[in-house]
Amino acid sequence: MANLIRSAKSGNDWTINEQLAYHIHVEPVPSEAFFHTGAKPSFGHLDHLDQAILTASPNADDTQLSDSTAQYLAYLHLATKATQESLIHDFARETLHLLGFAQRNLILSTHHLIPLTICGEHNRTAQTGVCLLHRLNLILLVLVEGKTLSNTTDPQSQVIAEAIAAFQFNNRRRVDLGQHHLNLWWCLALRCLAHDPLFILSRLRSS
Repeated sequence: MANLIRSAKSGNDWTINEQLAYHIHVEPVPSEAFFHTGAKPSFGHLDHLDQAILTASPNADDTQLSDSTAQYLAYLHLATKATQESLIHDFARETLHLLGFAQRNLILSTHHLIPLTICGEHNRTAQTGVCLLHRLNLILLVLVEGKTLSNTTDPQSQVIAEAIAAFQFNNRRRVDLGQHHLNLWWCLALRCLAHDPLFILSRLRSS
């Protein structure tokens, strides 16, 4: 394989070529191994969910649904036919909120712009679709979605760039807070493409 040129690109411009150029390897694993659930996954932490979310039609106007369930299904309905990326971001944020990611001192932010240093350039960025922020302005999770039907991109490569940018940003923030610089960090990233979510646990090491 010919050597691929490394260039200073923002996260939204990353493709499989960047993964190859920087020797980034993605290793697929079964879901039970990724989540350490064993052969029989347990979903007890989702018992609070309204079962109608799993059974009701997203485009049905059912007066028997609770307000919160009807609102979530409305987000889903708009996202499945989205012509604007904001609708997909809204649905992703609501899904993470529904699953309990937004807790005390944690907030879900959309369109969050993270500085990215790459190839000696300090003016590049990685923009998340949704990210989970700690109140001290530390980034805990990044998410990027597949775009609208008329806008195809490479969300897996982009979410990897976001994880790298988050690692850099968090280390700078830790220094500002008087904490030690991390040489190794595991970042949970989520790539959503249509109805096919992919969790990526990125192992990041500083040079």
